[in-house]
Formats: sequence, C-alpha cells, structure tokens
Amino acid sequence: MKTGLILLFFLSLYGCASAPSMKKSMGDCDVNIETTFSAGDTIKFKYSVDKQSDVNTLAENWCSDRGKSAKKNTQSCKGCCVATYRCSSK
Repeated sequence: MKTGLILLFFLSLYGCASAPSMKKSMGDCDVNIETTFSAGDTIKFKYSVDKQSDVNTLAENWCSDRGKSAKKNTQSCKGCCVATYRCSSK
C-alpha cells in the first residue's frame, strides 16, 4: 500500500513538472499587437497573450480620446488573442 502511494506521489510530481505554460499550450502567435477593426465606439485587436496589458492601455487611450472609457466586450485566445472593446460613457 505504501509503495503504491509513493509511486502515485512521484507520478503526480512528474505530471506537474511537465505541464506546458499557458502561452505554449495556447499555440504560437506571431502578431505583436494589430488593430483589426475600429469604427464608432468599437475597436478590435489581435495580439499575443503576453501583450494583454498593452492592449488594455491602447483601448483605454482610444476611448479616452472620445471622452469615454473602454469596456472589454469579447475575447478569445487560441494561438493569438482577439478582443473587442466598446467605448462607454464615463
């Protein structure tokens, strides 16, 4: 019984050590940040997952120029992330 528990413990440690990072498991993205759509109060970005905070800042700046604040409307990440932001009244 003890041998089985010890074996199970080491197997679980091996599984944790070999788990891929979030970025690696999502797939590669060769895009830094790209604006794919902008019109009215809507802007859409395509970007690498590690650029999320930069995209949030860009959306806030874009909406701020219109006297509004940015709200993330949709987001999906598979390889590259795609997020849509809508500007709304402050």
